Amino acid sequence: MKYSKLLELLLGFSKKELSELLEISIANGNKLIKRDLEILKFIMPIIHHSKKGQLDEQQLEQTVFSKFLVMESPKKQKAEWNYTKNRLTEFINYFIVTRQLNKHYLMKDYLLLKHYQARGLEKNFSTFLKRTQKNLKKSEQDFDKAFYKYKLQEIILFQKMGQRVIMEELAKMNEALDDFYLENKFRILIEQYNRNRIINTEPPDDFFLEVVKANIIPANKLAHQLFYHIHLMMTAPQNLDHYFSVKQEFYQNSINYSGDYQRTVSDYLLNQCVFYHRNGNTDFAREYVELVKFLSDHQLLLNERTLSFNRYANTVLMALISNNLKWAEHFVVEYSDFVEHENTESIKNLNLANISFFKGDIANAWKYLINYNSKELYVKILYDKLCIKLYFETKEERLLTSKLNAFKQYVVRNSRLSDERKSKNLNFISATSALFKNGKLPKGIKKNDYLFLDYLWLAKKIKGE
Repeated sequence: MKYSKLLELLLGFSKKELSELLEISIANGNKLIKRDLEILKFIMPIIHHSKKGQLDEQQLEQTVFSKFLVMESPKKQKAEWNYTKNRLTEFINYFIVTRQLNKHYLMKDYLLLKHYQARGLEKNFSTFLKRTQKNLKKSEQDFDKAFYKYKLQEIILFQKMGQRVIMEELAKMNEALDDFYLENKFRILIEQYNRNRIINTEPPDDFFLEVVKANIIPANKLAHQLFYHIHLMMTAPQNLDHYFSVKQEFYQNSINYSGDYQRTVSDYLLNQCVFYHRNGNTDFAREYVELVKFLSDHQLLLNERTLSFNRYANTVLMALISNNLKWAEHFVVEYSDFVEHENTESIKNLNLANISFFKGDIANAWKYLINYNSKELYVKILYDKLCIKLYFETKEERLLTSKLNAFKQYVVRNSRLSDERKSKNLNFISATSALFKNGKLPKGIKKNDYLFLDYLWLAKKIKGE
């Protein structure tokens, strides 16, 4: 269900965040006109007890009209409500930025110093500069620290322009700039390696080898060490020690990472698990699930209260492959409302149906599928193949044949599917048809010619399970 910008923002907040917003809106009431504040206080409890996809915005709108805009004409009601939503959206954006600045105190300190400097507030500047330098020195946040150290030196250099100590400050700024450059050069190159590997193009020049030869990776720099190990994990994947080194560093030091670094490093680890699995190492399906469990336990899985559809789908897939069925069921129920998808209820029911099927509970699988309703490519293919497997299990020959034919036409005609995906899905259709008729797979098709989850099911059917 699509919502206005205001409702989308509010529904994306946790209950704790909604409470904070209400407190700040009341305390800072002068930033809102009285009616806006009253409307926000009125709709907040409704949002508090609603889930995304279940709130009827038109009904909420009519309730606001009847309570706050009852004397206006329908056209004026609509216009006033739109103005109110725009003002409230701006206020909530202010709340979000303020909340983020309170988390990232180094950025907050930098912005305050820039303000004091620009306004010529020398006492405020000098006092706050000492506090900022002290905070930076004792900060455990090795990641992102280089940037703030460099920006701080830039401010100091500007402030001391024309003084004799300028050369000393310039040297400090150059040192901070070198540190910042090296860390971010590592980071950018790692991302280039990652992207080039995905699209199968040539990797960039091996800057890392130059750095190693020059012996300029400081042993005490978490960021430099970590990115070097990530580089090895990607460029020498046959040595699994590199993967486990990155994983260990992530587990031990993630508390020192900014939110951006946490997401970046966890993405690399999870993508590496997918890479290993696609290249035949099925143990990494279990490894993927273990990483997701760690992220969930440490409140690192969600990004601004959302979970990408790909991450959600991959997690369920890896849980099914590694036979983590009970945990998969819990994960689907707990995280479906946070998924970036237009129909979260449908994909939740589809995944629960798939899990029930793998548990051998055919009746429950059908029960969940009744509530499925989505035409999105990935979930439609998952739905069609699950129906095919269910018809096979229940020996519904007519329905199975009809579904196989319809699914084949969908796969052949769909231009959004890659050639590899088309081939593997068409192989699944041929194998299922042959297996139902004579109990054997077609000749010449190997294990790697199927999607792994499909092959697992087909292998069980051949064994008579």
